[in-house]
Amino acid sequence: MVVFVPHDVALWVEHTERESMLRYCGYWTCLQGQPQRSNKATVTVYLPRRNTFSVAGLTELMARIGRKESL
Repeated sequence: MVVFVPHDVALWVEHTERESMLRYCGYWTCLQGQPQRSNKATVTVYLPRRNTFSVAGLTELMARIGRKESL
């Protein structure tokens, strides 16, 4: 998962006993089954824009994991 954060990180997260709030956006991808890379210094990882780390996206991700579907 990659989360884009503002320059002022203090504006990114708010957490209280009642709620946690993340600002900006996040995307995820599954690296399981990807081939080994010989280059250990830098590897490009593509994050599909449809794989948002949102309530709906996280709910769908957990449902797929629960059904043992590939990600």
